[in-house]
Amino acid sequence: MWAAGPLRQFGERQAGGHYVAYSSPFLKGYAGSYVCDRCLRPCAGVYYLRELKNWLCGDCRKQAKRAANRVASDTRDSRRGGG
Repeated sequence: MWAAGPLRQFGERQAGGHYVAYSSPFLKGYAGSYVCDRCLRPCAGVYYLRELKNWLCGDCRKQAKRAANRVASDTRDSRRGGG
């Protein structure tokens, strides 16, 4: 994860229609898609998961939530003496 927020693709030239002009005191150019911290693929948007401290695309977010739910379920089952 980047301290200032999610990672984005950047370029000095507009590489495609989805790149928009961007200007800050330290960077000028064109900002493109966000990049998922897990799969490192460009995507339309990312979600911040506090538990993982990562910005994830929709698919990776779903996978992470399923995995967390499985762990929580297994923990509950082991406390009950089940499977």
